Parts: sequence; C-alpha cells; structure tokens
Amino acid sequence: MARGCLVVRGCGRGCGRRCGCAIYSRRTEEAYVGWARRFVRFCEMRHPLEVGERDVERFLTGLAVDGGVSASTQTQALSALVFL
Repeated sequence: MARGCLVVRGCGRGCGRRCGCAIYSRRTEEAYVGWARRFVRFCEMRHPLEVGERDVERFLTGLAVDGGVSASTQTQALSALVFL
C-alpha cells in the first residue's frame, strides 16, 4: 500500500493499515499505534467507540501526573487518539 495516514480502528487489528489521506512518517505511525494500544489497555480493553471524553481526559491526566510526561507527549497521545 502507498504511504499515508494511519487508520486505527478497533483494539489493534486495524492498527497499521494505511489509507493515503495524509503523509505521516513511519515512526509517527508506530508511535500513534503505541498510544492507541496503551489507551485501549487503560480503558480495560473496551472498544474505543464505548469510551467517552472522560476516559480520554483521565488517560491524558494520568500520563502527566503518574507518568511525568511532557505537554508535547500528551499532545502526541491525543493526536493518536483522534484516529480511534
């Protein structure tokens, strides 16, 4: 397939498929897949369509408070979640 945007649907099986609507580097795609998987695990393996805004907020807050990540890392995680 042509290089393009990452399409992440479901709990990991769709991770890594590419569509072609935008260009992302391979490393960005790998990072996005990692964030998507961490989020699904954080939500106790619930399907992304079953989680809400509060779950996203708790995940990102947990990254900062418990994980000590920077604001840019939180932004990258949030950007990855947009594909779910």
